[in-house]
Amino acid sequence: MVTTPSTLSLRFSSASRIFGPAGVLQPGKALNAITINAGANDAATLRGLNIDGLDVADTGIQINSAASVTIANCVIERFNFYNGSAITAQPASGTLKLSIIDTVLSENAHDGIFVEPLGAANVNGLIKRVTANNNRGNGVSLYAVATTGKVDFAVVDSAAFGNGNAGFYQAACASRAAR
Repeated sequence: MVTTPSTLSLRFSSASRIFGPAGVLQPGKALNAITINAGANDAATLRGLNIDGLDVADTGIQINSAASVTIANCVIERFNFYNGSAITAQPASGTLKLSIIDTVLSENAHDGIFVEPLGAANVNGLIKRVTANNNRGNGVSLYAVATTGKVDFAVVDSAAFGNGNAGFYQAACASRAAR
């Protein structure tokens, strides 16, 4: 389990060309593999990781706070405890800029990507060349229900198929925006 107190950069691109992808195995039943609790001005970058929940962990990457998070060239799969998702973003304040690029999210109990800001938080993001497949919930879920802020994403060259519910799903209260 990796928990971030501030700026974090895990990059395994060079080594993965020689030895294969760097791996993060589940830390234990009902736990998250990586939790990001960074400061309001901090950035986190996760690149070239293979994160496997082994069917017992809760969430691959749990994002609670940061100014920006970039997830690139990763495979995140088999997070199947209760409502396990590959990536969950639930900031409680401020604006999170989330970029997910060239990543595969598969075989999770809930969603491939689950975005649900709380309080007055906003999440702006880019999902580019992402595959979300065979998740029991949605491939990508964008919720602006528990926030007075907004959720605003661009999705480019991405696919969501074979999921239990929708490939791409958004929900918002009448006074809030999810787009």
